[in-house]
Parts: sequence; structure tokens; C-alpha cells
Amino acid sequence: MHRALLHSEGVRDGQLENLEFKVSRKLFELLTEYAKMNNPDLLLVLFIEGKELKWQLLSESCLKQQLNQKKADRYIV
Repeated sequence: MHRALLHSEGVRDGQLENLEFKVSRKLFELLTEYAKMNNPDLLLVLFIEGKELKWQLLSESCLKQQLNQKKADRYIV
């Protein structure tokens, strides 16, 4: 496990927040590859539902469509 500190922005409120948690080596490698892509049209979104974390790569327009569909906290990281 790796300690991750992600600089994020809340999707609904736009508030900046640092999220800190432990990630597996596989997820760490995935996050590293995403950072290397340097694609401004592709957003890495973290959905937090209770203690469950879900990651998605979304375009900004797709994220806007999903805003009202889920009750989870969402962060762009």
C-alpha cells in the first residue's frame, strides 16, 4: 500500500480539498499513468460512497450529465 495525497476539487461546490488515503500499488501505477497522459479533456473523478472508492475517467460534458444521477461525493483529482 502507498499513502496518497490528492489535490482535488469538489464537483458540486468547487471547494479545493486535499484527500489523503492508502492506495494499492496497482492503483498507484494507474494514477501515475493518468498523470503522464496530460490530457485536459479527460478528468479523473473519484466517487466516495461511504467507505467505498470508485474511479472514473470522464469528459467534462459526461461529468455534467452525471451530476444529478448519483448521491456520492465526487472529486476531480
